[in-house]
Amino acid sequence: CAALWDIAYELNADNQKTIAKEGGIKVILDAMKRHKENGGVQENVCGALNSLAMNDDNQKTIAKEGGIKVILNAMKEHAKDAEVQTNGCGALHNLACNADIRKTIADEGGIKVILNAMKEHGSISGVQDRGCGALQNLAANADIRKTIAKEGGIKVILNAMKEHAKHVKVQENGCRALGNLAANDDDEKTIAKQGGIKVI
Repeated sequence: CAALWDIAYELNADNQKTIAKEGGIKVILDAMKRHKENGGVQENVCGALNSLAMNDDNQKTIAKEGGIKVILNAMKEHAKDAEVQTNGCGALHNLACNADIRKTIADEGGIKVILNAMKEHGSISGVQDRGCGALQNLAANADIRKTIAKEGGIKVILNAMKEHAKHVKVQENGCRALGNLAANDDDEKTIAKQGGIKVI
């Protein structure tokens, strides 16, 4: 799985397509299911899925093969493992570029899993960066926006931005997430009430 991650990594579109075409996504997900107790396997597989999910067709294949549930299960099983959380949030960030998959992530309890990862690993910039990125994409959906706010997501995003004030990616993804959430009038007020204007 680490080898597939290396091959798919860094926007190599040809490799991402080839891995999927050769059935690599199913192989990766099967490995996750077989070795669910092994944090190293989960870290590497989530990393591979993160890279593969940069491709639109791969996003659909991952979702169709039950990948959302598998990623979320890995994140729940290895809640204290920062690398699993970083790569899991990264995979969900990329998968949530697809409007239909956003709903699946939310329906499978993904918002709570992402927020729990961000709370548990507040000092880890990678978790915060990718967690904010996942919430940014999920918040493009009006109903999901409400769920993020209801689950305390605004406070979690603001905390990430305060804790990692010098980390560019946390700031970018945090601002984008807040921007999407602010499309809801109530959320806009909550952002202001919780000191979001100063943080931004």
